Amino acid sequence: MKTLRTAVAALCWLGLTAVLAQTAPESVSVRLVTASRDAGAAEPRLQDVLPLLQNLGLKSFRLEGESNLAFRDGAAATLGKGYRLELSEVQGRNAMVRVSQNQRDLVRTRLSLREDKPVTWVFDDPAGGKVIVVLKPR
Repeated sequence: MKTLRTAVAALCWLGLTAVLAQTAPESVSVRLVTASRDAGAAEPRLQDVLPLLQNLGLKSFRLEGESNLAFRDGAAATLGKGYRLELSEVQGRNAMVRVSQNQRDLVRTRLSLREDKPVTWVFDDPAGGKVIVVLKPR
């Protein structure tokens, strides 16, 4: 029984160590992408997130704007087409994220970033197709 308790305690310690080892990202990249179901190409600067974008059922991708932000309170990026992303309440790997277009909130959510795991938000583009905001830890 004592051996079992020792083993469980060791596993808990390893799990806690793994969680603590995931430090907050120093910065994040934010990209605005327009996409459609029509056959087409993807810009080379989207290669690192292309599999994720293709999982959305879209086939052509154009980068409309990009920015690198320090992962801290008050960091913001203007991306084009009136889109803006703002960070607040940053604590470790967690932050409140606000995505707006022309000062109208589209998304306001708390998220926990995981190392090298991009987060996407997809919106209808009035010109046709989709607009995708991609946030990726760096």
